[in-house]
Amino acid sequence: MRIWDLPTTERDAILFFQERNILPKERKCTNFHDMKLYFGKLSFWKCNLKQCGQQVGVRKCNWFESILNSLSVLFPSIS
Repeated sequence: MRIWDLPTTERDAILFFQERNILPKERKCTNFHDMKLYFGKLSFWKCNLKQCGQQVGVRKCNWFESILNSLSVLFPSIS
């Protein structure tokens, strides 16, 4: 892969990581309903059942969250 082939948007980056099984392609809410990935100003998973409607950020509950937590401990000024 060449440098100019790398993703240039957050959406492209998420899809890039999903293709390589670094980020999940599917997700379930805490009520075990299927969630859909939405892209916009923020990227997030949302349960589409009207009575549920839970939302979770794309960086939550995966290795990104662990990395960000570790970095904020090591470098408190970046959090």
